[in-house]
Amino acid sequence: MAVYQAPLDGTLAQRSMPEGCRLVVTGPPVPMSEVDLMGQKDPFRVERADAARSGANALLVLSSMMMSRRDSECPTASPITDCPGTLGAWYRVQVETYQCTPDALGQLPAFPKGR
Repeated sequence: MAVYQAPLDGTLAQRSMPEGCRLVVTGPPVPMSEVDLMGQKDPFRVERADAARSGANALLVLSSMMMSRRDSECPTASPITDCPGTLGAWYRVQVETYQCTPDALGQLPAFPKGR
C-alpha cells in the first residue's frame, strides 16, 4: 500500500490527493514523536492494515511540527536515527485513507522508509 505525505497545515493544493482518489476514512489527529514518525521502517503498518480492510489502497499522512528537538546533543541537521535515547521533535499527525486508481497512485512520491 502506498503512503504519501503532506503538511497538515498546508494549503488544500499541498494536501490533496490526485484526481482518481476517493477519501475512505479520516483518522483523528494524534501526537507522534520524530523517532516514531521517521526513525522506523514502517511507521504506519497498523494504519495500512486497517486501510486495506476498509478497501483503501493509499494513505495520506498529514503532519505538522508541534515542538522542535530539545536535545542539544542531537542537532536538527542529524537524522533522528543518529540520536539514540531521544524522541526528537513532536508532530501532530493525521492519517487519511483513500481508494485510488493505479494512475493516481503513480502521481505522488511515496513516504520515505527507514530514514
